[in-house]
Amino acid sequence: MKTVSQNNNRLNFNADSMVDRIRIARIVEDKDLQKAFALRHQVFVEEQNVPTELELDELDQQAIHWGVWLDTELIGTARIIVKNDEAKGGRIALRKNCRRLGLGKHLLQAMLLEAQLLGLKRVYGDAQLRLVDFYTQLGFVPEGEVFIEAGIEHIRMVKHIVSSK
Repeated sequence: MKTVSQNNNRLNFNADSMVDRIRIARIVEDKDLQKAFALRHQVFVEEQNVPTELELDELDQQAIHWGVWLDTELIGTARIIVKNDEAKGGRIALRKNCRRLGLGKHLLQAMLLEAQLLGLKRVYGDAQLRLVDFYTQLGFVPEGEVFIEAGIEHIRMVKHIVSSK
């Protein structure tokens, strides 16, 4: 049976329906990029009180943006910035009622696969401290000291990539 239901404003997926209705891919159309920016604003500025001027930055122009779609609706986004033989991931945001369903994990795995295909040696990001376990489950390790960014505790998380080239 293929069903998606909403209970207490949270999506509940039947495993079969997830395969049919969820798509994770690079964002290639400007309209989808604008939706991604709107989602990031909702998550970081409205929910987490990150100052607006810190949320969008000059790195968005050079970043590879990724999206998660439920049918035709963008429900998640992230970006990676490739420089030399490494990439910085970040700005991972999922619509509130789509969190804790494994979508962030699948989004990050897709980005890591691309990093491997590009021959990158490592991927890193500055993770909110409350999300360290999430990144650790995907093979990232903490590096350095905890620091404050936009009023939120962060730590650098690093994953070394085995190249497929």
